[in-house]
Amino acid sequence: MNVRILGMGLLFLAAEAACLGQSLPPTVGESLSGKQSAVADTIRGKKAVLVASFSRESGDGATIWMHALAADPVLAQVELRQLVMLGQAPGFVRGFIKSAMRKGMPQANQDRTFVLTADEKSWRAFFGVTGDKDAYVVVLDAGGNLLWRGHGREQDLEATVRQALLQAGQR
Repeated sequence: MNVRILGMGLLFLAAEAACLGQSLPPTVGESLSGKQSAVADTIRGKKAVLVASFSRESGDGATIWMHALAADPVLAQVELRQLVMLGQAPGFVRGFIKSAMRKGMPQANQDRTFVLTADEKSWRAFFGVTGDKDAYVVVLDAGGNLLWRGHGREQDLEATVRQALLQAGQR
């Protein structure tokens, strides 16, 4: 029985290592400010933190994450991007959703918030999505390598994100 548990643990670690080798999906999205580009192109050559939401419920958590990360002086030189997955929303509703998101949002936040309507399966795999209720976060080094990923509330994980970025700076 212990060998079985150990084997399952090793399989989990191997799967996690394989996921950490994933590259960012090349999906083109639109920022809330109306600029079309691939998220990968906007962060190329820079350390970055990506925060994604896959449902309305997780969108609130992603917004809280973005506010906390933007206010953290340790992360001032890091590119922050919020990714809103709207592929499952009907086309006629997407405009209303984007308009509601823009209201009261500063221009800088609109420039770094991307709406994606394609490749949701690839993004779910990249973020390691296991449920739609949480915001998902990844930390990337300047080479685009995935350093850390997780999901949950920012007050539980922000220090971990900061530590992953500090370690990336030492490489």
